[in-house]
Amino acid sequence: MNGRNYITFLLGQKEISINLEGRNHPFTRLIDHLRDEEGLRDVKEGCGVGDCGACTVVLARPGPEGRLEYVPVNSCLLLLPMVHGCQVITAAHLARNGILHPVQQALVDHHGSQCGFCTPGLVMSMYALWMQDGTTDAVRIAKYLSGNLCRCTGYLPIIDAMQTAMQSRDVPGFQTANEGAYSRLVQIREDQAPIISGHLPHTYTKVFRLSDALDLLSAHPKTRIIAGNTDLGVKFRLPEEPTHYLDISGIAQINGIRYEAGFLELGAARPLEKVRVDCRESLPPLAEMLDLYASTQVRHMATAGGSLGTASPIGDLSPVLLAIGAEVVLQKAGQKRRMHLEDFITGYRTTALQAGEMITHLHLPIPGPGHYNRAYKVSRRKEVDISSVSACFSLEIEEGKVTDLRIAYGGMAAKPLRLRATEELMLGEPWNNATVEEGMAHIRQSLHPICDVRGDASTRSLVAGNLLRRFYLDSLEWQQQQGPTL
Repeated sequence: MNGRNYITFLLGQKEISINLEGRNHPFTRLIDHLRDEEGLRDVKEGCGVGDCGACTVVLARPGPEGRLEYVPVNSCLLLLPMVHGCQVITAAHLARNGILHPVQQALVDHHGSQCGFCTPGLVMSMYALWMQDGTTDAVRIAKYLSGNLCRCTGYLPIIDAMQTAMQSRDVPGFQTANEGAYSRLVQIREDQAPIISGHLPHTYTKVFRLSDALDLLSAHPKTRIIAGNTDLGVKFRLPEEPTHYLDISGIAQINGIRYEAGFLELGAARPLEKVRVDCRESLPPLAEMLDLYASTQVRHMATAGGSLGTASPIGDLSPVLLAIGAEVVLQKAGQKRRMHLEDFITGYRTTALQAGEMITHLHLPIPGPGHYNRAYKVSRRKEVDISSVSACFSLEIEEGKVTDLRIAYGGMAAKPLRLRATEELMLGEPWNNATVEEGMAHIRQSLHPICDVRGDASTRSLVAGNLLRRFYLDSLEWQQQQGPTL
């Protein structure tokens, strides 16, 4: 495969081309390049695993309708080649002619900074939201900033500052300061040649066509795939044995979404933040779970294909996708197949992927109006936390009796579980308190949960049964809305 050994991106308004070698090898983290090579010490490193948000920068990239999308990301998780064709913006790029940006000035005016270590990252998350819309809703602002930890200031003055800044979106010069970047980035992205670089004994390849990805996997079946790097990038260490890495984040063919009668086809490399917005009306339980998934920064990088490909037992997407009957579309050179998710995840971090094969799409059935679906997550923190127990339920009833029921859990065992025996027990029974009590007892008897720092086995068993009751109580209002046909 022929390609090139350099990347091009905008750093602020400056166009930069970098040969991926030496100190700028392809496995260099973006934060290290910005601090060590570009001298941008406003980008801070706190946790180094994408939790604290101190390293937040904004990526601007071409979006629909000829406009740029501004997304906050964790620079400690991004590898340098992943910003090819993007504009990287840090807190040092916001002021104009010595005048602070409105979000910066608002933080000053509202005393939204004390030690200041977290402030540049907070500024960048605030800036991304400021560029997107003019919301002054405190709940939405707090949710958007949930990936930025501040241990000394407290969030009230920060939220107050964001609300004030939103009232200054018409300040001359700041909304229009970046107008020329769109066409420059489009021009950079016109070159679809693969980016190929080595850092002995490893190889990094970034491709922009699905056919190139499949060819590389055919030649090197043990290649490790990178999409958002939110899993692999945590405490990333290169292995001793030579390894090929394939970056698929730039493949447009697996980055979109398509609706057809009764189902949704989701590209495996589509960022989860976009999926969260896409599915709000068509698949509410998926949007519900994504509301509680990681942080804004991580959701802008993470993908559904990556979440399923790692087969993590605590992945929050798997229970939802199991409950709605999702299938994964798998491809390798000359071959394409579709498989139920329940069959795809075979054990602890193991899947049915064949050598040289990759996930390209997810096939998601859209429940009809007679189905009621809800997703739940129980964790020690509401935001940016791993679930102790996650669950999703899908219900259909006719004349008061259960005609279809799917129950799925995550965080309970070596892999996500669908409780078919409990489903069969409740099938055909009246959807009432007695049936639910029987189902709860069966769940607690049949599950043998793991025990770890997030919860012991008895707690998980109790919570798992209680979530079925929660689902039942939530369904009562839905039944009233549906009327006597149920």
